Amino acid sequence: MDTETFKRVVKRIEDVNKVVETLAPEIRAGAFEILAGYIMDGQGDHAGAKTKNIQVPRVKPGAPISMSEFFSQLDTTKPSENALSIAAYHYSLYGTEPISTSEVKGYASDVGLTIPERVGMTYQNAQRKKKKLFKSEGKGRYRPTVHGEAYFKEEFEVVKGTQKKPKDEGE
Repeated sequence: MDTETFKRVVKRIEDVNKVVETLAPEIRAGAFEILAGYIMDGQGDHAGAKTKNIQVPRVKPGAPISMSEFFSQLDTTKPSENALSIAAYHYSLYGTEPISTSEVKGYASDVGLTIPERVGMTYQNAQRKKKKLFKSEGKGRYRPTVHGEAYFKEEFEVVKGTQKKPKDEGE
């Protein structure tokens, strides 16, 4: 990138930032994604690029990310990927606290995601690199394994949450 192009891109980033700062926090990430093509002006590999990963990691570890922000930054098409993304969001809030299938269905309903009908079987059989991502805690509740935690951190760029889960949730 030459100096002139660099200056133009920096100016456009500043312009987009001014617009995005005025928006509600829930829609900032989506608005930035829409305006990314304008920033690069069709130049380079990043123009309008969409990835499955979260593109705006948390500013400080442990800070909760809003549900709408988290899910607006995902590009998932498979119901099983949606179920894993819900577990990753839960992990970002509550760490390794178990998640129940009823909680998963609640999250999916709240954000409008399609998940498998038998989400418990999805978690029971979920593996990456031949390692299980979840272990059953009984009564339709699943806790991420160490490998599951690593998968969430790598794939969804989340950090382990430290909030205490309310007792009435999922029980």
